Amino acid sequence: MWQSSSNALTREMFIPGKSSVQVPVLIVGAGPTGLCTSLLLSRYGIPSLLVERHASTSIYPRATGVSTRSMELFRQWGLDQRVKAAGFELEDASAPVSLTLAQPELTRLPLGFPSAQEVAAVSPVTPCACPQDALEPLLLERARSYAEAQVVFGTELTTIEQDGAGISATIIDRSTENATLVEAHYVVAADGAHSRVREHLGIAMQGPDQLGNYLSVLFRADLNRLIKSHVHGLYFIQHPEASGIFVPTSTDGRWVFAMEWHPERGERLEDYDSERCIRLVRTATGVPDLDVELLGVQAFPFAAQVAQCYRKGNVFLAGDAAHRMTPSGGTGMNTGIHDAHNLAWKLAAVLKGWADTTLLETYESERRPVGLHNTRRSNTRRVMGEYEEDEESWSDLEIDLGYCYESKVIIPDPAAEEVGTAPARSRLTCRPGRRAPHVWLTRGGKRISTLDLYDQTLTLLTGSAGTSWCEAADRVARAHGVPLVAHLIGPEGELGDGDSHWDETYRIEADGALLIRPDGFVAWRKPGMVRDPQTELHHVVDQIVGHSPS
Repeated sequence: MWQSSSNALTREMFIPGKSSVQVPVLIVGAGPTGLCTSLLLSRYGIPSLLVERHASTSIYPRATGVSTRSMELFRQWGLDQRVKAAGFELEDASAPVSLTLAQPELTRLPLGFPSAQEVAAVSPVTPCACPQDALEPLLLERARSYAEAQVVFGTELTTIEQDGAGISATIIDRSTENATLVEAHYVVAADGAHSRVREHLGIAMQGPDQLGNYLSVLFRADLNRLIKSHVHGLYFIQHPEASGIFVPTSTDGRWVFAMEWHPERGERLEDYDSERCIRLVRTATGVPDLDVELLGVQAFPFAAQVAQCYRKGNVFLAGDAAHRMTPSGGTGMNTGIHDAHNLAWKLAAVLKGWADTTLLETYESERRPVGLHNTRRSNTRRVMGEYEEDEESWSDLEIDLGYCYESKVIIPDPAAEEVGTAPARSRLTCRPGRRAPHVWLTRGGKRISTLDLYDQTLTLLTGSAGTSWCEAADRVARAHGVPLVAHLIGPEGELGDGDSHWDETYRIEADGALLIRPDGFVAWRKPGMVRDPQTELHHVVDQIVGHSPS
């Protein structure tokens, strides 16, 4: 029997001679992907143990761009305003190019993030910049606020074995070297680009692993007069002696200067001492006497790789453990957060018993194509802003919001529009397999988004003449033992179509219906009423959960 509470887990797990720790889900890696997995499982009532080999959350800014979809999820979790407060708004979705920061702008390049005006038409939130060392503590605090979650730092997974009954893993307290055996039903490996779990499993990475070597110089300096207080996400510098990129990481003058270096030519990291790094920053800014405080220097390679598979037995890869992307386009961290959102509800459904284990097969079939697509786009061997022919029609919003899942728990709609035959924003529709669109509704006189409805349950939406669908949903929920709620939108329902966009956006008649998954993706759509809505919905839910009702 799995432990229902883990409050005492940290104190007791490394006591010599203690028996094994049992937990439904073991998560490895406390970056954004692992932390999101922890808090999501807790929201579903599933206990988990998250172990991280480092002593704390990231001390470097790393990724800074938080996409529209990620902000939608943070809004759902009550974190969006805190994330915005910890970061800063990007005033322009393009990146200036100049000889130095002090020189006139030569041109601008797209960043991969849409403008606020573009986002406002399709989402209740806007993307923002929040460096990873500010984001991770917020996610950690929220994860630890749940009784179901336990997060332990300075703890390393050293062995992992699995059989038909579950998984046995050894974890070690790095400060004492005391070991503990953890027995889990599932493991989520979110332990980064050089995943040790992935290595243990023998899962190969596919794609180029060496696209260049780069240095990240973290420093503090007052650059406001150079950027004229107009914050862009990136600033491209083309000075022949200091070519690179400036990235703002805070509102108090902390920046990263990233540049290519060449260890293959004999360069060493120690060659880039404080004096040289400060000289490079001054050259790139165009201010020879700039007051610079050096905070740190890191080396990192660019790669564009995807794991050969996302699952082996009861172990799942997520985040950078599943896909290594370059920083181009800012999709790496965000793709990992979305991996967690896809996987968590499926693990919870299986562990709670309302879905068959076959549901877990759809994690790879849905998320790996997204990982492949985003990794391919991030390949910086291409000229910035240029893409392969099959990708060039994707807008920045579509990359983040418009991908379409295809799996056995997505029921195709023959009437759904296809890309190339539909109007603009054709990838931002309610076609089965896509993110259910945002529409403003009213409930009890308050304005809410349709996205607020898709959380922790299957959700049926119907129009003003869809009472029969709501009645059918109630009966099917009881028969299947699944969490299924129904909402009627219109004068006869509890939700009002305040802006009159519901029918237009969701493209069903007043007596039609849609079924939305807990992750906010459309599983099924029926434009109008059918002869027997209960039988229809029975078959739909049966296909999603993978077994017949009791």
